[in-house]
Amino acid sequence: MILKRIFDYNKLDINFPIRDDTRLYSIEKGKKRYGILILREFINSQVVNFNIKEPIEEERYEELFEKIVSHVKGLGSFYILHYTISSNPFSDFLLKRGGEAIERIGMVLDLEKFSPLSITIPYGIKIRPFIIGPLRENVDICFNSIPEYDRKIFSTQSSDELFLFYTYLYTGREGIFMPKLSLNIYSESDLLGFILVNTFAKERLTISEIVIFSSYQGKGFGKLLLNETLKRAKAQGHKRLFLSVTKKNKRAYNMYKRFGFEEVKYYVVYVYKV
Repeated sequence: MILKRIFDYNKLDINFPIRDDTRLYSIEKGKKRYGILILREFINSQVVNFNIKEPIEEERYEELFEKIVSHVKGLGSFYILHYTISSNPFSDFLLKRGGEAIERIGMVLDLEKFSPLSITIPYGIKIRPFIIGPLRENVDICFNSIPEYDRKIFSTQSSDELFLFYTYLYTGREGIFMPKLSLNIYSESDLLGFILVNTFAKERLTISEIVIFSSYQGKGFGKLLLNETLKRAKAQGHKRLFLSVTKKNKRAYNMYKRFGFEEVKYYVVYVYKV
C-alpha cells in the first residue's frame, strides 16, 4: 500500500474545497487505485478523510494507518481527526489503537418559518458586534467553559490553540466570517460570551461556535444571544442556518430544538493522538 501525492486536482471526481493546506494522495497497491486520501492541517492536527472507490482489506488499513502517521509526524502534528457518517475499518482501527469516538448531530433551522422569541434584555446587558480583542483577554476563562469533548473536536488542548481556532474563524481561514451576525455579549464592560457565524462550502450559513462563560451559564444569556443572531439572519434574507452539536451536550441540544432547529444528520469524529 502506497500513498502517492496528487497535484492535478482537475482530473479528480471530488466535491470538497481545495485549500492551500489540503494535500491529496492516491491510495494504491500495485497498479490498482483504491481511492483518495485527504489530509488537511487544522491547528495541531490532521483532518483525515477518504474517497474510497474500491474496498480496502481490513489488514491493509494498518499499513495505511502507519503511512498516515508517518506523514503526520513529519509535519509536527499531534492528532488525527477522522470524520465519518458511519463506522468503517479505519475508524474501527483508530478505536483499537486507543482513539475516541465523539458523536455529533448536524441541525438546520428554516429561517423563513422562524419567529423570534420575545426576550427582554436585562439592564446592563449589551449585545455588540464580535471583535476578537476582548476574547484574547478572556481566553483562559473561555477554554475552561468549553466541554473537553468539544475541545478535542476543535483540536485545541490549550488556551493558545483555542484562540488560534477562533482567529481562523475570524480571519476567514475557516469559512467566510459573517460580521453582521457574529456577536459579543457584555455585562457593563465584562465579556460574558459570544457567537461566531461563518459561511462554508455551498454557501452554508453556519453557527461555528456559541460560548457563554461558565460563571454566566444557566442564566439565559445563550438563548438571548442566539435569538438576536437568528433575528438578524432572518432580517438579512438568509433562508437556512446550520450548526452541529455534540450529542452529549444535552443543554445546548435542547436549546436549539426550542428554537426550531431540526436534525439533518449524525456523524462521528474519531480523535486519535499520535
